[in-house]
Amino acid sequence: SKLNKLPVQLANLENLRDVEISGNEISEFPAELAKKWQKLITLRMNDTKLSTLPVEIFSMKNISTFDFRGNKNLSSLPETRGEKTHLGGLFLDGCAFTAIPKIAQTRMRTLTLADNKITSVSKEELDNLSDQLLTLNLDGNQINSFPKMESESLNELSLNNCGLTAIPDLSALPALCVLSAGHNQISQVQDNTFSYNEKFAILNLSDNASLVSFSNKAGFALKEQTI
Repeated sequence: SKLNKLPVQLANLENLRDVEISGNEISEFPAELAKKWQKLITLRMNDTKLSTLPVEIFSMKNISTFDFRGNKNLSSLPETRGEKTHLGGLFLDGCAFTAIPKIAQTRMRTLTLADNKITSVSKEELDNLSDQLLTLNLDGNQINSFPKMESESLNELSLNNCGLTAIPDLSALPALCVLSAGHNQISQVQDNTFSYNEKFAILNLSDNASLVSFSNKAGFALKEQTI
């Protein structure tokens, strides 16, 4: 549709469970709706004209995942959340973020920021992310390098098309299972690259045209098993 406004009267529908307003021309999400929609479970607002969101947006207690993908004018989020909220994931692909939003430092399991305008990430930013984070996706952001990240929980890291010339230091990611680093300029896989990732299972290095060397000692040796 071509809605450019959400009527505040919708706040009277306090029993709503699911709301989908994607593809509209809405530029504002009324704070009153966030206050009243406390039973809402899913909220999808893809491909709209949203540029900001009210502080109250993260006070909706029962929403586990907020989906704001494709909002090309959205470059920031409120930094705090309400008490006892169930926020578990943020989908922010195709927005206008230039840095990882600080709300990601609070408890959550999934953070996707593919195809934004991030040009660098610091070790401090990464280490301050939720200590329960399972999935981090930064595809399509020209960060060129990824600092050594320390996380006991992260099991999936996606860095496709990020301008990388080397595989990041993964030694402080003991739970890592999946690394996707396709379409970069990685030229080699060195000794012990994955030696500290005992749960590692899937590696994507497709479309790295410069990749000419892959060490036999990269860290994939199978452990002996006793039956």
